[in-house]
Amino acid sequence: MIKERIYAVVDLETTGPKQDGSDKIIQFSCDFVQSNKIVNHFSTLINPGMPIPVEVKKLTGIKDKDVRYAPYFDEVAGTIYAMLQNTTFVAHNVNFDYSFLSSELERAGYPELELPMMDTVQLTQIIYPTLVSYRLIDISKYLQLSHMHPHKADSDTKATAELLINLKKRIETFPLILLQRLAKMGDSLIAQTGEFFNEVYLNKKDREEKLPNDLMVVEDIVLKRPKLIDEKISKQEYPETKDEKQNLFSEVLEWRSSQIKMMDDINNDLNEKKSKKYIYDAATGIGKTLGYLMPIAYKATEEKVVISTATTTLQNQLIDKDISMLKEVIPFNLNIVNLKGSQHYIDIDKFYQSLSIPQSKKATQIQMTLLVWLMETSTGDMEELNLLSMQDTIFAQIEHHGIRGLNKKSAFYSVDFLKRQEILRRHANIIITNHAYLLSHVDKLGGNDTVLIVD
Repeated sequence: MIKERIYAVVDLETTGPKQDGSDKIIQFSCDFVQSNKIVNHFSTLINPGMPIPVEVKKLTGIKDKDVRYAPYFDEVAGTIYAMLQNTTFVAHNVNFDYSFLSSELERAGYPELELPMMDTVQLTQIIYPTLVSYRLIDISKYLQLSHMHPHKADSDTKATAELLINLKKRIETFPLILLQRLAKMGDSLIAQTGEFFNEVYLNKKDREEKLPNDLMVVEDIVLKRPKLIDEKISKQEYPETKDEKQNLFSEVLEWRSSQIKMMDDINNDLNEKKSKKYIYDAATGIGKTLGYLMPIAYKATEEKVVISTATTTLQNQLIDKDISMLKEVIPFNLNIVNLKGSQHYIDIDKFYQSLSIPQSKKATQIQMTLLVWLMETSTGDMEELNLLSMQDTIFAQIEHHGIRGLNKKSAFYSVDFLKRQEILRRHANIIITNHAYLLSHVDKLGGNDTVLIVD
């Protein structure tokens, strides 16, 4: 067991971003973390010797009167320099805080900082690959971290320290084979950020480890094990009466008469003996999507249903928001699959091959993110990732080109995501897709016993 390092989690508030001496620190805060605990804290306001710009006052809440009797940086520089020695410097966007503080220390007559440093932005992007935003305020909400006063250094530092502890605890649960890969790729990250993975790997490598039942290893890639498909679902009776509906809705939905009427009208139309086409026009705000999903869910227990939306964005929204709410309401399970064009999916075999090809640092960081994501995803749909650099050349190397292009001799052939989607499609009660995919695959999706909803 290697000795637990001390992390100095730092945040600065400044009058601006310039590091030529024209902008100054107005607040310094540091939480010390060791063995997954905050063990010490230091925070001070600093008199910048200049008026605080209006936009900084609005952002931080720190006013000129707050720093009027605070120490100048020269008066606390020695304390700050001493407390940071023999620590690893950590910050959210570490390059700014580290370089700004080091420049100010040099101006105060101290040596420039020569500390190992780690960036919690990069770590969070890898360890939580599907977050919508990596701003500290948004991460704090998602992980329920303490963050009472965003953009004040003491609050930002507490949140970042709690984030660091959360990240460490999370990767301590990662399979050893995944940690080993991440540790080997860590040199692509900012400064010593990659050592975060190596440290946990070295602490775990001699322990016996049993892989969780929901995971599997193919070659040395950790994948989420495909879920078993629910058996055929028996026909369910639509809730006709108000009491039946209220019993279902009470905990999830508010009662909207116009939405209920839409549900009942669609249910009646679906149960017409003759094949017909219907057009429904719903006013804004009545809950149109759930208005058709409720009766459709019951119909799907006896006939396959295809729902097509205009774009993949609306398709994702339907799955993430409306279908999730539907599942809370209906008292039975449905096999639901979300189908898109092959280019949206990762080709695991191509990704595996890309790991042995020299890549840029940015591409390697994306590969690290993908390695963690592959342990979590059931679909392989790369739109689950909120990567800003989807134009990186790595994606051209790993995007799927269809089942026909797969290497049947590959170890990944049997677990390929498009092959999984094809199996799910055949057993699905409800298929969610988009208009472009529908038109290109109408032979697979259509049929005399299929109900088609075009939204």
